[in-house]
Amino acid sequence: MGGPGRLASSESTADHAWDFGRSLGDEKVVVIEANIDDMNPQFYDYVMERLLDLKIKEVFLTPVLMKKNRPATLLTVICPYEELPSITEFLLRETTTIGLRWHAEERSRAEREMVPLSTKHGTIPFKVARWKGRLVNISPEYEVCKQLSLKKKVPLKEVFEEARRVAIIFQQIERKKEGKVLLKTKQ
Repeated sequence: MGGPGRLASSESTADHAWDFGRSLGDEKVVVIEANIDDMNPQFYDYVMERLLDLKIKEVFLTPVLMKKNRPATLLTVICPYEELPSITEFLLRETTTIGLRWHAEERSRAEREMVPLSTKHGTIPFKVARWKGRLVNISPEYEVCKQLSLKKKVPLKEVFEEARRVAIIFQQIERKKEGKVLLKTKQ
Protein backbone atom coordinates (compact mmCIF):
# COMPACT_ATOMS: atom_id res chain seq x y z
CA MET A 1 0.00 0.00 0.00
CA GLY A 2 1.05 3.58 -0.52
CA GLY A 3 2.21 5.48 2.53
CA PRO A 4 4.26 8.58 3.12
CA GLY A 5 7.01 8.62 0.52
CA ARG A 6 5.66 5.48 -1.25
CA LEU A 7 3.46 4.94 -4.25
CA ALA A 8 0.50 2.58 -4.07
CA SER A 9 0.70 -0.17 -6.67
CA SER A 10 -2.26 1.31 -8.56
CA GLU A 11 -0.62 4.73 -8.82
CA SER A 12 1.78 5.61 -11.59
CA THR A 13 4.88 7.74 -11.27
CA ALA A 14 3.56 9.90 -14.10
CA ASP A 15 0.61 10.90 -11.88
CA HIS A 16 2.58 11.39 -8.64
CA ALA A 17 6.30 12.09 -8.59
CA TRP A 18 6.31 11.57 -4.83
CA ASP A 19 3.50 11.00 -2.40
CA PHE A 20 4.33 14.01 -0.24
CA GLY A 21 1.09 15.80 -0.95
CA ARG A 22 2.44 17.90 -3.80
CA SER A 23 4.61 17.64 -6.88
CA LEU A 24 8.28 18.50 -6.38
CA GLY A 25 9.05 19.28 -10.03
CA ASP A 26 8.28 22.55 -11.72
CA GLU A 27 8.31 21.21 -15.28
CA LYS A 28 6.78 18.07 -16.79
CA VAL A 29 8.90 16.42 -19.50
CA VAL A 30 9.15 13.17 -21.43
CA VAL A 31 12.37 11.13 -21.45
CA ILE A 32 12.78 9.14 -24.68
CA GLU A 33 15.45 6.45 -24.97
CA ALA A 34 16.73 4.24 -27.76
CA ASN A 35 19.58 1.72 -27.76
CA ILE A 36 21.46 1.94 -31.05
CA ASP A 37 24.15 -0.60 -31.95
CA ASP A 38 24.38 -0.46 -35.72
CA MET A 39 24.54 3.21 -36.75
CA ASN A 40 27.61 4.98 -38.11
CA PRO A 41 28.88 6.97 -35.08
CA GLN A 42 29.50 10.00 -37.30
CA PHE A 43 25.71 10.35 -37.70
CA TYR A 44 25.22 11.28 -34.03
CA ASP A 45 26.41 14.83 -34.67
CA TYR A 46 23.72 15.25 -37.34
CA VAL A 47 21.03 13.59 -35.20
CA MET A 48 21.83 15.70 -32.14
CA GLU A 49 21.92 18.93 -34.16
CA ARG A 50 18.56 18.17 -35.77
CA LEU A 51 17.01 17.22 -32.42
CA LEU A 52 18.12 20.54 -30.91
CA ASP A 53 16.24 22.26 -33.75
CA LEU A 54 13.06 20.35 -32.80
CA LYS A 55 12.35 22.13 -29.47
CA ILE A 56 13.83 19.48 -27.21
CA LYS A 57 15.25 20.31 -23.78
CA GLU A 58 18.29 18.01 -23.78
CA VAL A 59 19.93 15.23 -25.76
CA PHE A 60 22.85 13.07 -24.67
CA LEU A 61 24.64 9.84 -25.53
CA THR A 62 25.76 7.13 -23.14
CA PRO A 63 27.94 4.15 -24.09
CA VAL A 64 26.29 0.87 -23.05
CA LEU A 65 26.81 -2.88 -23.46
CA MET A 66 23.83 -4.82 -24.75
CA LYS A 67 23.20 -8.55 -24.68
CA LYS A 68 26.12 -10.68 -25.84
CA ASN A 69 28.34 -7.73 -24.83
CA ARG A 70 27.59 -5.79 -28.00
CA PRO A 71 28.73 -2.17 -27.64
CA ALA A 72 25.94 0.32 -28.28
CA THR A 73 24.89 3.88 -27.61
CA LEU A 74 21.94 4.88 -25.46
CA LEU A 75 20.41 7.97 -27.06
CA THR A 76 18.40 9.96 -24.50
CA VAL A 77 16.14 12.87 -25.42
CA ILE A 78 14.27 15.07 -22.94
CA CYS A 79 11.43 17.07 -24.43
CA PRO A 80 8.01 18.57 -23.68
CA TYR A 81 5.22 15.96 -23.77
CA GLU A 82 3.57 17.59 -26.79
CA GLU A 83 6.74 17.00 -28.84
CA LEU A 84 6.69 13.21 -28.28
CA PRO A 85 5.02 12.30 -31.63
CA SER A 86 7.38 14.42 -33.75
CA ILE A 87 10.49 13.25 -31.86
CA THR A 88 9.38 9.61 -32.14
CA GLU A 89 8.88 9.98 -35.88
CA PHE A 90 12.24 11.71 -36.27
CA LEU A 91 14.16 9.03 -34.32
CA LEU A 92 12.55 6.17 -36.23
CA ARG A 93 13.15 7.91 -39.57
CA GLU A 94 16.66 9.32 -39.03
CA THR A 95 18.41 6.67 -36.88
CA THR A 96 18.75 2.90 -37.17
CA THR A 97 16.66 2.22 -34.06
CA ILE A 98 13.62 0.00 -34.58
CA GLY A 99 11.99 0.95 -31.30
CA LEU A 100 12.18 3.30 -28.38
CA ARG A 101 10.80 3.73 -24.90
CA TRP A 102 9.63 6.81 -23.08
CA HIS A 103 8.36 7.86 -19.68
CA ALA A 104 7.04 11.04 -18.13
CA GLU A 105 9.10 12.79 -15.47
CA GLU A 106 9.18 16.04 -13.60
CA ARG A 107 12.25 18.18 -13.23
CA SER A 108 13.33 21.22 -11.33
CA ARG A 109 15.73 23.74 -12.78
CA ALA A 110 17.64 26.63 -11.32
CA GLU A 111 16.85 30.07 -12.71
CA ARG A 112 19.50 31.03 -15.26
CA GLU A 113 20.81 34.25 -16.68
CA MET A 114 23.81 35.30 -18.72
CA VAL A 115 26.02 37.90 -17.05
CA PRO A 116 28.94 39.47 -18.95
CA LEU A 117 32.02 39.93 -16.74
CA SER A 118 35.27 41.69 -17.63
CA THR A 119 38.53 39.76 -17.40
CA LYS A 120 42.07 40.72 -18.36
CA HIS A 121 41.55 38.72 -21.57
CA GLY A 122 38.25 40.36 -22.49
CA THR A 123 34.56 40.19 -21.61
CA ILE A 124 33.23 36.69 -21.00
CA PRO A 125 29.54 35.84 -20.60
CA PHE A 126 28.92 33.65 -17.53
CA LYS A 127 25.90 31.43 -17.00
CA VAL A 128 24.66 32.31 -13.52
CA ALA A 129 22.28 29.87 -11.83
CA ARG A 130 20.11 30.74 -8.85
CA TRP A 131 17.95 28.50 -6.70
CA LYS A 132 15.23 30.31 -4.76
CA GLY A 133 17.06 33.58 -5.40
CA ARG A 134 20.45 32.38 -4.12
CA LEU A 135 23.49 31.98 -6.33
CA VAL A 136 24.30 28.27 -6.72
CA ASN A 137 26.56 28.16 -9.77
CA ILE A 138 28.50 30.37 -12.16
CA SER A 139 30.20 29.10 -15.29
CA PRO A 140 32.02 30.89 -18.14
CA GLU A 141 30.88 30.24 -21.70
CA TYR A 142 33.39 27.81 -23.16
CA GLU A 143 33.21 29.00 -26.79
CA VAL A 144 33.98 32.61 -25.81
CA CYS A 145 36.92 31.46 -23.66
CA LYS A 146 38.20 29.40 -26.58
CA GLN A 147 37.88 32.37 -28.97
CA LEU A 148 39.73 34.66 -26.53
CA SER A 149 42.45 32.05 -26.12
CA LEU A 150 42.99 31.85 -29.87
CA LYS A 151 42.73 35.62 -30.40
CA LYS A 152 45.10 36.55 -27.53
CA LYS A 153 47.40 33.55 -28.15
CA VAL A 154 47.26 32.45 -24.51
CA PRO A 155 46.57 28.94 -23.24
CA LEU A 156 42.88 28.13 -22.77
CA LYS A 157 43.55 27.07 -19.19
CA GLU A 158 44.92 30.57 -18.48
CA VAL A 159 41.69 32.13 -19.78
CA PHE A 160 39.69 29.74 -17.58
CA GLU A 161 41.84 30.47 -14.53
CA GLU A 162 41.21 34.21 -15.00
CA ALA A 163 37.51 33.51 -15.49
CA ARG A 164 37.48 31.47 -12.27
CA ARG A 165 39.17 34.36 -10.40
CA VAL A 166 36.54 36.82 -11.67
CA ALA A 167 33.75 34.35 -10.85
CA ILE A 168 34.97 34.05 -7.23
CA ILE A 169 34.86 37.83 -6.83
CA PHE A 170 31.37 37.90 -8.38
CA GLN A 171 30.24 35.14 -5.98
CA GLN A 172 31.60 37.01 -2.96
CA ILE A 173 29.75 40.20 -3.97
CA GLU A 174 26.53 38.23 -4.62
CA ARG A 175 26.73 36.39 -1.29
CA LYS A 176 27.18 39.70 0.54
CA LYS A 177 24.04 41.00 -1.21
CA GLU A 178 22.17 37.79 -0.31
CA GLY A 179 23.28 38.14 3.32
CA LYS A 180 21.94 41.70 3.48
CA VAL A 181 18.62 40.56 2.03
CA LEU A 182 18.43 37.73 4.58
CA LEU A 183 19.15 40.17 7.42
CA LYS A 184 16.42 42.54 6.23
CA THR A 185 13.84 39.73 5.99
CA LYS A 186 14.68 38.48 9.51
CA GLN A 187 14.12 41.92 11.07
